[in-house]
Amino acid sequence: MITPPGGSWSRYLGFALLRIVILIYIGYGFLLWWKQGSFIYHPDNQIFGACEELAHTEHLNLDGTRAYYYHNASTSRIAVVYHGNEGSACDRAIYTTAFSMHQYSYMFVEYAGYSNDPREPSKELLLQDAEHVIDFLNEQSYETVVVIGESLGSGVGSYHASKHEIDTIIYVTPFDTLASRASNLMWMYPVSLLLHQNYDNITWAHDVPRACIIHGTNDKVIPLEHAQRLYDSLATNDKTLTIIEGAGHGDIYGYTEFYTTMHQCLDASSFVSASTSDASL
Repeated sequence: MITPPGGSWSRYLGFALLRIVILIYIGYGFLLWWKQGSFIYHPDNQIFGACEELAHTEHLNLDGTRAYYYHNASTSRIAVVYHGNEGSACDRAIYTTAFSMHQYSYMFVEYAGYSNDPREPSKELLLQDAEHVIDFLNEQSYETVVVIGESLGSGVGSYHASKHEIDTIIYVTPFDTLASRASNLMWMYPVSLLLHQNYDNITWAHDVPRACIIHGTNDKVIPLEHAQRLYDSLATNDKTLTIIEGAGHGDIYGYTEFYTTMHQCLDASSFVSASTSDASL
């Protein structure tokens, strides 16, 4: 009878299986590190400029990078929208009604690598997009700047707020940090070492003057606890957390409470402080 290395078949097979598990673990960890952009960014095939809902807007070219859907309806106030990791800026044209009601100019930022752009999306490029928006705003005379960040866009919006004086940031289904959410999903890996595409809302948005957070109780993509931690981390007292019962990540726009809150957040005169609208889990 052939004797396996180590003296017994059970011990030999056990070590062989362990080696296979370790190799799979290391291999998948390397894949997460190397190709993490494909896990984070999911652009669609929308052709930039072919958005019927935003056909009335200008397509600006800011510093030779991307163009943006821009509508100059007011010289005093502007809203800047950073969308989520899926789809395109065109998907969020639903905001235009609220912007028009409150007499805002507005800009829907389309990211590098999205809407038929050949580049690969990355944290470096998305933050560069925000910097070019900031450069544009610095050349204008808007008195009020509101930044709206949805999901992944909450990270880009927070970065914007850290580099540019704004009046209000409105978060829709945000996270606290992307590393925190990734740690929930990939608990078996040292995410802090692997994740080089981290977006840190807690650090970037700590000193925003006013914040409004909208989140649903049924959000499986970014659970409510992440929005709560972001809310708790904000230094300002002018902050609200609106929790919409039953709302998920992608269907939150189907709830009346979303639009009611959005109108309140855009209307600075009706914005109330955390002392009267604080919400907690």
